[in-house]
Amino acid sequence: MMKLAVVCMMLRLLSGLGAEEQASTVKVRVGGDVTLQCPLLLTAGKTLSWYRMLSGQGPELVLSTRSRSDLKFGPSFGPKRVRMTADGSLVLQAAQRSDSGVYFCSVAPKHEQEKKSRLTVG
Repeated sequence: MMKLAVVCMMLRLLSGLGAEEQASTVKVRVGGDVTLQCPLLLTAGKTLSWYRMLSGQGPELVLSTRSRSDLKFGPSFGPKRVRMTADGSLVLQAAQRSDSGVYFCSVAPKHEQEKKSRLTVG
């Protein structure tokens, strides 16, 4: 079910305006920490997820949670690299150039998508 939702979200992102056209720009130096805001509210029974998109690729899971104790990390990220704050913001620690990309948050099951941020590390 989650894979179908991600595919639907990818199709929505790839149609019409591209993710990069709608994204605000956030810059951080290599080795610095950065916080990306998510205006969506996590309510009971829903999952808040953060994704990263690289140019020409589909979304990659960064972090997903239903509760503070139920965290799922994407393959390129882990608890030493990213964390989520109480308000749903994503904190990326010790940023590397390879972390650059367009990040966005989503709430399931409706997959509301908000606030894309183009992160540039350099």
